[in-house]
Amino acid sequence: VAEGIAGYRVREKLANLPAPSDAVGRTTAITGQMTIAVDGTAYKATNANFTVDVAQLKSDEDRRDNKIRTIGLETDKFPQATFVSAGPIDIPADAVEGKIVTVQAEGDMTMHGVTKKITIPLQVQRNASQIQIVGNYDFAWADFGMTAPSVGSFVTVTGNPKLEFDLKLSK
Repeated sequence: VAEGIAGYRVREKLANLPAPSDAVGRTTAITGQMTIAVDGTAYKATNANFTVDVAQLKSDEDRRDNKIRTIGLETDKFPQATFVSAGPIDIPADAVEGKIVTVQAEGDMTMHGVTKKITIPLQVQRNASQIQIVGNYDFAWADFGMTAPSVGSFVTVTGNPKLEFDLKLSK
């Protein structure tokens, strides 16, 4: 990973506001790699594995960042989230030629100490000497053994969270 950003998006309702809003946290603390090989006229990505240091997630609110250390993501107990591909990911030649192409990545996501087999749709594109991978994944809190965080009557998280990421990989 040459550069990247990953994080979460959830709906939250603050007691003093009339409507819910998005709470967004981001980090650039991402490591990982994959191997890309030519397969006829297309390409295959293998050995894809990525780790996000979720303990470094930052939002626009320090109080929110401090709370996710002990509730919801519980980053004090579970400071990393990982994705490891289950097998090769087919990358059409169009993506290598600079077009945005959607591919499916199957693998094991580990978050909050729970590993789950998932499929994430990815937008893949070669951009000069880098491969850019953009994606998001909606999941239920219970899928990874979490409970939506709430802080008394002050803030309530509603709905499911979304994992979002934008990675640039270089040789």
